[in-house]
Amino acid sequence: MDASAHTITIRPGNHDFSLLSQAGWSTLLLTMQRRRVLHPTFALFSPRNVQDRTKRLRHGNKGFTLIELIIFIVLGAIILPASFIAFSAAIKQFARPDEYVKARFIAEAKIEQITANPFDNLPPESIPYRAVRGDATNLDSSSQCIRFCGPEYANYLWQWEIRYVDPASNPLTDLPYGTPCSGASCYYRRVSVYVRTPDGSECSVSTIVTGRPKT
Repeated sequence: MDASAHTITIRPGNHDFSLLSQAGWSTLLLTMQRRRVLHPTFALFSPRNVQDRTKRLRHGNKGFTLIELIIFIVLGAIILPASFIAFSAAIKQFARPDEYVKARFIAEAKIEQITANPFDNLPPESIPYRAVRGDATNLDSSSQCIRFCGPEYANYLWQWEIRYVDPASNPLTDLPYGTPCSGASCYYRRVSVYVRTPDGSECSVSTIVTGRPKT
């Protein structure tokens, strides 16, 4: 090697390199490239490698165009309001889970009371809503409250309906119980109980009761 270039000591174990001047680095790289023994550490800083890395960085940092930004804003304006409405409805429904659980308990208890009667002697419908606490159906023969008597039921309302249905030919038949009927509709009755919570939410429970058709 030319004496004008500084000497270099390469130790494979720890890659300890002595300092070179700029001219020394150029001479060393050129010599090693010609001999095709370019060390990986030097190849990393070769001019071609540095130029390729610069191009990649510039390409990766080009950012959004104006059209892409406008499209993003428009999509956000469409999606976000719909998501907010759905999220608000879910939060409202489950904001007071204790009230919903209590309303369902009331509805199921009423369903059991109604269906405990004989099929041909079901109680009449109760429409519109009325207070659960103090309702006549919650009193015994001496007018003493036997269920839903506590203050926690003060703001709950309920109503129930009993309708004829015909699951065989017309599942949408919806005739109030007690009206004249004929055919299979007379032997299937849907009992539905609706309970309204203090915050205005509604819980409903329904069941179908059947009677053996007459032969």
